[in-house]
Amino acid sequence: MKNEIKYISVDTGKSHTKYAWFEGSVLDVKNIKADSFKSVISEIAPDELTRRETLITYDNKTYDVGGNDGRALESSNSKLSNHHKLCTYVAIAKALLRISENNRSTHIIDLSINIPLAEFKIKKEEYIQGYKGKVVSIMINNKKIDFMIGNVRASYEAAGAAVRNIKDGINNAHIIDIGGKNDTHISFENVDDQVKPVKDKNGMFNNGVLTLLQTIASDLSTDFDVTIEDVEKIIAGNLSKPENYDRVFDQRTTSHVAMIKNQVQKYKLNPMFTKLILSGGGSLLLRNQLEIAFSEYKPIFSSDAQFDNVKGALERVIR
Repeated sequence: MKNEIKYISVDTGKSHTKYAWFEGSVLDVKNIKADSFKSVISEIAPDELTRRETLITYDNKTYDVGGNDGRALESSNSKLSNHHKLCTYVAIAKALLRISENNRSTHIIDLSINIPLAEFKIKKEEYIQGYKGKVVSIMINNKKIDFMIGNVRASYEAAGAAVRNIKDGINNAHIIDIGGKNDTHISFENVDDQVKPVKDKNGMFNNGVLTLLQTIASDLSTDFDVTIEDVEKIIAGNLSKPENYDRVFDQRTTSHVAMIKNQVQKYKLNPMFTKLILSGGGSLLLRNQLEIAFSEYKPIFSSDAQFDNVKGALERVIR
């Protein structure tokens, strides 16, 4: 793939930035690959010698990407900030390093982006115009990458999960996409062999897992401060548990899932006729609690929950 258009999908989440690309020159579902990095970008001095996994230079500034700095819990749900744009450019550059040996020319990008549901309804065009035609030159780990974004495809959160998880025979489905900051709820129905959102049965709320992890961290901060990153390490088994960790974790996760279910109950879905699908990275963390809370729905958990939106966006390209 030297001179062809490169199809790349990016979802700049509050916790991690996910990106997907086609491996090889054939645009086929089997060739879709994906990766992620922590959505932390910190400006540093160009001559700072600390070892870093990803170092970039863009617009005459140097940044550490996905480093050890903590993630801030933003009050805004928007992805129109410069931070999200820079995460998108880094994701494109990382994808290009994976799919192209020729990084001496300017690559032409067909970019798929993921937009929060609330803004998709009113600011979709603003997102598209913010990227379309943009020419970017970026240095990533001493490798120069130049690209131009020739086309932009916009999707709302959970759209990729619908593409990948609503299979033949499912006439009514409700998807809950649990991300870092938000939980997005959308009902879909099959009309004339086309899967379409159901009017007035969708919404975006602030029940993402970063809020949960921050609450758990605060509860555990007695003799010393516990951070979101500390809680993640405990969950992964890379840090020993404080004495009261299990009690706090069970109590907070159960309460958190109850808030998510409260949103679902407002849509008055019939468990007999609605297939409930759980997606997003948060569904992996909360799987046990979600299975219990939504037992009457016999929920389906996406097998690739973290990458549903970016992989699904590329599947839409070739359908």
